[in-house]
Amino acid sequence: MGQFDPVRLGEHILRSGDDSARVVSQIRMYRGLPDTAKQTGSNRAAMRQNTKWESLPNVVVEDASSSVSAGLSQIQTHGEGH
Repeated sequence: MGQFDPVRLGEHILRSGDDSARVVSQIRMYRGLPDTAKQTGSNRAAMRQNTKWESLPNVVVEDASSSVSAGLSQIQTHGEGH
């Protein structure tokens, strides 16, 4: 799974708190991808890791660059005229 296991992190967060009623309903991974033209091997490895993460229960992988762009667009829209 690479160097990071999102499910283990969720389990660690659950164990580290006082609240026994906590549950992990979803783990969202935000990550960028290496450029396919410049870093072909790294991009393929990242895509394999994404596929593995997405096969885990309750894990969603999001493209960080799209999420950041959408967030900035939303901030700019709300900030106009103020």
